[in-house]
Amino acid sequence: MKPAPAPPQNDPVLQGLTDTEVIASRHEHGSNSLYFRPKRQFWNILWEVFREPVFYC
Repeated sequence: MKPAPAPPQNDPVLQGLTDTEVIASRHEHGSNSLYFRPKRQFWNILWEVFREPVFYC
């Protein structure tokens, strides 16, 4: 398999945002970050299953 050719260095399509554009984008849309929930422990999941009303029927 041949390696992909290197992109041209002066291609305007492949240029990223300037520092000013990054700041404006973050101000308008917020930062690009994810929220990570803490892991649920096995005993907590088991307790939630037993608390379900359908489990008792």
